[in-house]
Amino acid sequence: MDENLLLTLLHNNARMDVTDLAMALNETEDNVVDTISQLEKDKVICGYHTIINWDRTNVDNVMALIQLMQLLNVSMVMIVLLKRSMHSQK
Repeated sequence: MDENLLLTLLHNNARMDVTDLAMALNETEDNVVDTISQLEKDKVICGYHTIINWDRTNVDNVMALIQLMQLLNVSMVMIVLLKRSMHSQK
């Protein structure tokens, strides 16, 4: 079985039906299920992710991310200023 193709198909659509996977891979459904199980056991497949259109929800995730980035940038500026201050005192 072409495991790379199987992984690519699952990466593009983790909910793809085993029947459709078997047809795309020219394999039996049992072989596809066994291969997926082995890839999960071997930690090649580590999970299945959902892509969410946050614009269609009431959740404002971007604001929290921007605030976090601003905090990190301020911290980095403070570290640079402290290092410069320490070097100028020597």
